[in-house]
Amino acid sequence: MSHTLHELSVMLVEPSSTQCKVVSGYLSELEVDRVTTVSSGAEALSQMQNYPPDLVISALYLPDMSGTDLVHSMREDESLEDTAFMLISSETRFRYLDPIRQAGAIAILPKPFSLDELKIALHNTADLLESSDIEVDNFDPEQLEVLIVDDSAFARKHSRKVLASMGIERFTEAEDVRSDQRSQDPR
Repeated sequence: MSHTLHELSVMLVEPSSTQCKVVSGYLSELEVDRVTTVSSGAEALSQMQNYPPDLVISALYLPDMSGTDLVHSMREDESLEDTAFMLISSETRFRYLDPIRQAGAIAILPKPFSLDELKIALHNTADLLESSDIEVDNFDPEQLEVLIVDDSAFARKHSRKVLASMGIERFTEAEDVRSDQRSQDPR
């Protein structure tokens, strides 16, 4: 199944009505029609249980939690763990942005951001959704052994899940290419 921007369902988690209008306007320009807006993390998590979006776009600072808390809550919920996440923030400090990156954010956009930057991030989301529908002919998944290298535990977990859905069962993991500590994990 091919996902276009028009087909994406987006949840925008933004407490600022001004920023909400800016992002919604850009999404409209890019022909993303299926947008739900909420102003808090709790409201987002509650609505996602009934109507899971393809993508969550969130601010970092929400009235009841941080964007980091939101994405970590999503990753801990089996029904939301693979939902694409994008952060929009004026925050530039590594200690605040790295946990979002480690949680597998599809993009971290600065404030202000351009329409082109948002368009690229949305196309990355559409590509990610499309890649989960890949079918591979003429391979025996039981014969494959896969090395997954990523410094993000969440990214490694996602990679394992995608590969396991293809029937691959043998994995070796490393946090980086120099790591001597590789763990074999069948799940």
